[in-house]
Amino acid sequence: MNVFAFYETVSQNQGKRHGDHSRHKAYLDAFLARKEILVIDPFADRAGSMGVLKGRASAKAG
Repeated sequence: MNVFAFYETVSQNQGKRHGDHSRHKAYLDAFLARKEILVIDPFADRAGSMGVLKGRASAKAG
């Protein structure tokens, strides 16, 4: 069973978003190292993104 995770960007925080990039990248890299994430991509309007994880345990591991 795959789990879909959605991330929405709050408009008031969009200016801060770039400062959090390294923290978010480290979080994503941990999932990639464990081979628990199948795909992640931002929405076309950049208002958020969606990730597909291998299962519920993978989603909770984050």
